[in-house]
Amino acid sequence: MAEKKEIRVQTRVRLVVEEPCWGRGTRMMMQGVEETGSVRDACRQTGISYSKGRKIIARAERGFGSVLVESHQGGAGGGLSRLTEEGRRRKALYEELEREVQAFAERKYEELESRYFSESE
Repeated sequence: MAEKKEIRVQTRVRLVVEEPCWGRGTRMMMQGVEETGSVRDACRQTGISYSKGRKIIARAERGFGSVLVESHQGGAGGGLSRLTEEGRRRKALYEELEREVQAFAERKYEELESRYFSESE
């Protein structure tokens, strides 16, 4: 009999308003902005170009119809970016949804697997 390998369930959550406007990449960008205070540094941290990072933020803002990241240009020390209150709430909501969907999918898989592959076989 072959060795039983661990099977994992991997979910992907995307929020769509006419077009996809929030997913894992958006969460990573928002997390990066929150941690670094900079869109540019958040892009470096996530390994994407600055223009792509700006497009991710713009798509999310377009989808929700509100500003999610405030940016202030700076002088020699650079500017500052931060999530707005709505941006923080959207990020927290998405993170919780992502965790709950993942947990549900894992429980459901175990339930279905035991139904299809019960010990009595």
